[in-house]
Amino acid sequence: VTIETVTAVRLVLPEPAAGFEWVLASNNRRVIDQMGPLKPVAAPAPGAGREITFYALEPGRSTVRFFLIRAQETEATPAAVCVAVVDVED
Repeated sequence: VTIETVTAVRLVLPEPAAGFEWVLASNNRRVIDQMGPLKPVAAPAPGAGREITFYALEPGRSTVRFFLIRAQETEATPAAVCVAVVDVED
C-alpha cells in the first residue's frame, strides 16, 4: 500500500484461532509508527478479526510483519505470518 506522510493506514488481520494471538514482529518505526494496540474490528467483515493503525512519519518503506503464536509462547514458531508493505511518499 502507498500512502503520504502525515496520514494513517489501518491494517486488518484474520481472526486468530482459539488460544492464538497476533503479535507485531517487525516494523520500520522511522517510516510508520503504531498508533495503538491490536484490537477487535469494530464492525467485523467475514474473516476479519483484529485491526491496527499506523501513522506515516517520513518517506520510505516499512515491511510490517505479524506472527500468529500461541498465547504466552513468545519463542514458538509462528503458526501463520501476515505481511504488509507500506510505502510512504511526500
